[in-house]
Amino acid sequence: MQRLASAIILLFLGGFIFLMGMLASEQGWLDEPMRILLAKMQVQTDIREPLDAHIHVETREEGHAFPGALLIGSHYLVDPAIVLVNAAGEILHRWNVEKSTANQAVLDLHPPLHKALEDQFYGIDDAMLMPDGSVIFSQSLRELNNLRAQRIARIDKNSKLMWEIPGLFHHDMILAEDGLIYATGSEARDTLPVVATQSDPKALYLGGVVHILTPEGEYRQTLHIEEAFANSPYAHWLNTFRVDLGDIQAVALRDEVKLYDPIHLNSVDYITAEQAALHDGLAEGDLLLSMRGPSMIAILRPSENRILWAARGPWRHQHYVRMQADGSILIYDNEGDSRFDLRDSQSIRLDIQPRVIRYDMASGQSSVAIRTPEDVDMASYWRGYYKELANGDWLMSSSNRGRVLQLDPSGNIVWQLALGPLAQKGEVLYNQKLVSVRYVDAPDIPAAFLSADRP
Repeated sequence: MQRLASAIILLFLGGFIFLMGMLASEQGWLDEPMRILLAKMQVQTDIREPLDAHIHVETREEGHAFPGALLIGSHYLVDPAIVLVNAAGEILHRWNVEKSTANQAVLDLHPPLHKALEDQFYGIDDAMLMPDGSVIFSQSLRELNNLRAQRIARIDKNSKLMWEIPGLFHHDMILAEDGLIYATGSEARDTLPVVATQSDPKALYLGGVVHILTPEGEYRQTLHIEEAFANSPYAHWLNTFRVDLGDIQAVALRDEVKLYDPIHLNSVDYITAEQAALHDGLAEGDLLLSMRGPSMIAILRPSENRILWAARGPWRHQHYVRMQADGSILIYDNEGDSRFDLRDSQSIRLDIQPRVIRYDMASGQSSVAIRTPEDVDMASYWRGYYKELANGDWLMSSSNRGRVLQLDPSGNIVWQLALGPLAQKGEVLYNQKLVSVRYVDAPDIPAAFLSADRP
């Protein structure tokens, strides 16, 4: 009886200390070691479980299952890094991606992580499934800030490396009608045209670039986006930047070097001959671009490295832009549908629900193609993907929340995929984030991935 009483007292004291610790943590009364201890007490999920162990699928309405599959890349500590999953939640194939330090120049600019490679978080920024079951992907070290990309590479269906190119490849890539790959990226530079520089001689800038290469890994060309603006009537659109003011991303590097990321290029699309014919002044091979920093979309002519057209609209910090067969532009609008709630003079709450904007170049008019339901947290401060399906439904992802929704044309959820809950590694908490998503049509899924004896 005495032991039972002692146990009850200890349990009560432990609960009281935990609750007080939670309150103290919220109020900022605790030092960092105590915050870390409390964080460890709250989280049980083992982040070393593989990505496919975290995937959960829920069907809310029968008859809406999409016939294809989703190619998913995530933050990962352990393999697989990329999976192909169907509407039933079945894993059709897995790819293991070795953690790469191919871009050593990037690592040298950052303070050392003091972690073994196996304890570092990596991410698949984007991935494309090829007909032979191989994947082409871009990879980054997610524990670093904006300057973190390592390489673009191709691995076969058995995850064997076919080729790699070290460099700052990130966000988006397409295999265009001309047979070439166009991939967004960046480069660290001492200065940028048009964008005013700081007096700080240590300042660096991330310039936006589009890399052009072949599916066989042959590098062809680099297009510099700031130069393309400087060589166009839209040069003044970049001149509005002040690196010490406004909405511009800045990252601290080693030796007190500050890195500025003015435009943050994040999407590229190839304009076909049929699409170009719908617009005066466009030609096949022009590129549609998205830039998060200025919340701007633009069209680049590669042969002249010149911006032909640019626009801002009701979207904010957008990602993933694609021109449609009718010539309209679809835009993943991350924050344009934000709602502000002023609680008092010191506190502002921001609700973010992503939506897809349809933009008409000729009229300059925008409309909402689809938005996520308000009662589901789909906040996505970075990245994001959409796909309009043949039956009129939409797929929309939230990278931050690790979730993909299938919505009917009225915006009702008919299916969803979610990754696991908040997870912990060491002293740091991580949310299982779904970095990249691509829909693969059923005819484009290799037959070997559909067989009953698939690996």
